[in-house]
Amino acid sequence: MDVTLMEVTMGIEKGFSARYRNVDDYLQQLVENSVTSIQTYVLWKDVEPDEGMWNFDRFDRDLEPMRRAGIRWVPFLIAGPWYSTPDWFLNSPESQHARCLEHHQETGCQSIWNTSLWPRVEKFLSAFQRHYSPDDIESVLLGVTGDYGEAIYPVIGNWPGEYHSHTGYWCGEPGAVEAFRRAISHRYGTVAELNRTWGSHYRNWEEVRPFLRSEAPSNMAWLALIDWYRESMLAYTARWLGKARQLWPEQEVYLCTGGDMAPPHGSDFSRQAQLAARYGAGVRITNEGSDFMENLLLTRLVTVSAQFYGGYAGIEPAATVTPRGVAIRMLNATGSGARQLHEYFANLFEETSEGAVRPKPESWAVWQANGACLRQRTPVYLVALAISNTELTLNEQGLTDPAVAGTAESLRNITDFALVDESLIRDGLLSRLNPAVVVLAGAGARWSPQTLLELEAFAANGGAVLSAGVPRSVETLSDPSLTWTGTSPDTIVFKGFTRVTAAVADPFWQSAAPSLLVSTSVSRLSDAAEVLLKTAYQPAGEETLAVLWRVRRGTGAFYFYTGSFAVNPRSWTPSTSILAVLLRYLENSGQIRHLGWEPNASVRTIATHTDRIRLTCGDILIQVLEPE
Repeated sequence: MDVTLMEVTMGIEKGFSARYRNVDDYLQQLVENSVTSIQTYVLWKDVEPDEGMWNFDRFDRDLEPMRRAGIRWVPFLIAGPWYSTPDWFLNSPESQHARCLEHHQETGCQSIWNTSLWPRVEKFLSAFQRHYSPDDIESVLLGVTGDYGEAIYPVIGNWPGEYHSHTGYWCGEPGAVEAFRRAISHRYGTVAELNRTWGSHYRNWEEVRPFLRSEAPSNMAWLALIDWYRESMLAYTARWLGKARQLWPEQEVYLCTGGDMAPPHGSDFSRQAQLAARYGAGVRITNEGSDFMENLLLTRLVTVSAQFYGGYAGIEPAATVTPRGVAIRMLNATGSGARQLHEYFANLFEETSEGAVRPKPESWAVWQANGACLRQRTPVYLVALAISNTELTLNEQGLTDPAVAGTAESLRNITDFALVDESLIRDGLLSRLNPAVVVLAGAGARWSPQTLLELEAFAANGGAVLSAGVPRSVETLSDPSLTWTGTSPDTIVFKGFTRVTAAVADPFWQSAAPSLLVSTSVSRLSDAAEVLLKTAYQPAGEETLAVLWRVRRGTGAFYFYTGSFAVNPRSWTPSTSILAVLLRYLENSGQIRHLGWEPNASVRTIATHTDRIRLTCGDILIQVLEPE
C-alpha cells in the first residue's frame, strides 16, 4: 500500500520576514519537524495597488529566508472577497457586489456573476505566474470568492460593521437573477412545464426569480434553486481551476472551500472534489477545530471524494486550536488519506516582547511528538455512512445536522467510516469503494429516487444497509413504503418506551435483546419483513410489534430499526448501541471483519492502514491499528 510523506504547510502572515527578528531560527525548527512549506496570503490588492501597476516586493522579501531554510512556498491567491479587492476597482463602474435575497442589500464581496471581474482575475493570476519560478512553489491555493477565499458565498463578513453581511442567499443582484431565469428556462423549456413540476403559478419568465425557502412553491422548486446556486459556484470555480492549470501545468493546485455544506454556503464538497480532479487538482477544506467528531464530519466527505474521483485533499483549521486539537488534527489528516495538512503558525508559536518568535511549549511538544506520523495513506473503509443531500437541502442543514452528527458519533465509537453523499452513490462509489455495510444517516430521510435504486443494487450484490426508520423518495412523499422496506400501507407506528425481546430463535439476538430499550415500534409489516427484535409488552396472541426487521435483497439485506434505542446508562459502552449490536451481528456472521472495537471512549481506533501510529496529547491516547 502506498504511503508517502505528507505535505505540511505552515500559515504565516505576509511580511513575516520583516516582522520577526529570528526568522532563520524558527524556519529551521519547522524544517526539522516535518514542515515542508510556508503559506502566505497573496491578495489581489497587495500586488495591484494601482490599476496595471504590479508590486511583489513584500513577497520577494519573504522568499529569501524560505530559500535559505530549504522550505517551499504555498501562495494563497485571493480575488473577489472585500478585503482582497483593490480600492481602485471597488470605486470603479466595473465593481458589482453580491446582493442578498433577505434584505435586498449589497455586501462587500464581488458577485460571481460580475462579468467585469473575471478578466481582472486572469490578469492577477497571470502576473503572479510570470513573476515567480515554480521551483519555489510547493502548491498553489486558489481563493476564488467567499469571505476569505473559500468557494462559497458570503457568510460572516470580514470585520463587523464594515458592510452588510450574514448567512443567507446572495443571488439578488441583476446578473444573478438573469442567470437563474436563463438556467430554469433551459431546464424546463416552457412556463407551463415549470408550473407543472413545481406546482407554481408563474405567468411568464419575467416573474421567475430566486426565492427564499419560505417562498418556495414546493420542495422540488427549492431543490432546483439550490442545485442552480451550487452549480453557479462550481461554474465560476471551474474558470479558476482551468486558468491555474494553464499557468501551472506541473504544479499542485488546491481549491479552497469551507463551511459545512449548508444550502446558504452554495458548496457541494463531493462535486467540488470531482471538478478539481478533472483539472488534476485537489480541494483544501478549511473548517476544522479541536473536536474530533466535528472535524471528521466536516472533512471526511472531501477526502473520500478526492480519493474516489482521483484528486487529492488538504485540511486546514478555521482558526485557533488547542494543544489537544493539534493532535486530533494530525490524526484526522493522516487517518483520512489527506495529502496536505495546514496549520497556523500562531497555533504553535508566539511572539515575544523583543520581537522574536518562540514555540508554545504544550502545542509544540504535541507537534514534535507526532510529526513523524504525518504520512499520506490510502484508507480502506469497511463501513460507509451515507448522508442525504436531498434531506439536508430541504431542511437547510449542513453536515453538522444533529441527525447526521448523532449517527456519526454512534458509528465512530465503534469503527472508522467513509462519509458518502448522494452524488458519490449515484456515481458508483459503493461498487468501487466496496464497503460491506452502508449506514443511512438520519431517521426516515428523503432521498432521490436514483440513490434509492443504487442502495437497492448494493444490497442485492451482497451488501448490508442499516437504516433508522424507513427512507423515503422525495418524489413520492405520499407513499409510506417502498417495495424493499418491509412496510405496507397498513403499517402502524406505536409510541411507548419498553423493553426488547428476541423475535427469532437465535442465540445472538436472545443475548442482545435484554439490555435494549426502545420508544417506538411498528406492526403490520409486509410478508417480506423478517422480524429480529420486538417489544415485550403486547398481549399474547396479538400481532407482533417490531423494532428491528430484515428484508433480504439478492445476496444482501436491509436492516430497519425504530427510534430511540437505549440501554441502562450504568451499563452503556460503545458496543451496546443498536448500531454496535447490528455491526457485531454482521461481524459474527462473517459479512464484515475487524471493525476495530474500542476498549474505551478515550481511544480512537482506525483499522485501515499498513502501519501502527500512536498520537498522544497529555493523557489522551489516539491510536491507529493495522487490520488483520
